[in-house]
Amino acid sequence: MNYKTEFSSENFLSLGRACYEIGKLMGDLFNSCDTLLIPSRGAWPLAEVAVGICHYRAKRLGEESKLDNVRTISLLRDYARFAGFKSITEQDESGKQIIVAPLTADVSIEDNLIGVEGISKDELSEMLTEEIRKYGPRLINSFYKSPEERKEDPYFKFFNFLLREIEGRDRLAREYEIFPAIRKAIMIDTAISGRAFTTVMRNMIELGRRPYGLLIVDKDGGKLKKEYKQWLSKWRNSGNLFMSTVHNILSEDRGAGLLGVSAVIYPQLMIMVQKYSLALRSR
Repeated sequence: MNYKTEFSSENFLSLGRACYEIGKLMGDLFNSCDTLLIPSRGAWPLAEVAVGICHYRAKRLGEESKLDNVRTISLLRDYARFAGFKSITEQDESGKQIIVAPLTADVSIEDNLIGVEGISKDELSEMLTEEIRKYGPRLINSFYKSPEERKEDPYFKFFNFLLREIEGRDRLAREYEIFPAIRKAIMIDTAISGRAFTTVMRNMIELGRRPYGLLIVDKDGGKLKKEYKQWLSKWRNSGNLFMSTVHNILSEDRGAGLLGVSAVIYPQLMIMVQKYSLALRSR
């Protein structure tokens, strides 16, 4: 990565403009929506800036910020810009909330890892990636249910198991358990080819959910694939999507990593564990 090219003033200005546009629009969207959904680590830094713009812009204009009493999970409250927000366990009359939930991940199986018999590493990577993109929307669908109903949802049960039994994050698991049911969501995300966002949105629509999309598109839209570009244009024309193109999404993967935002892809981790456990047994 060439840091001088990647972190140029042009790239920062382009990304800043997009975040300002989204932050400005977010204030209006919160009139009819109650939940901001952050679905990926690449979207995290952009959501942080856009939320800050939404909040402080209202203050500068002498208006009441839609985010004055917003509640969120400790995962965000422990992070700098979200520190002033209320805990999801507190009562709040405004009913506004922010949630982070993983929707997508690109799985990449290495040559030396053990895959499924009869399937190449590329085919296995593709299969696992698609399954994650199917699982994510079904997990989010559980948050449209009441906390009582959610506890019985199989997709939420698996997510809760990972948090409690694998990661040992009981506090965070409890916050997801009691998170108030979503009525209408705003989803902020990034796109390069458009495939992940389009796949997730299609799956959510099939489940009867139609979140309003705030999408920042990389490379000035030049890498959007035709089939996804057509679907996104149609969805935008229907009034359900706002798209802003930027020169370079600095937060995408590497940028998020520089900010300390990391992720674990469990299918990939499981295959690595399988490989090393078998290697130890053969000694």
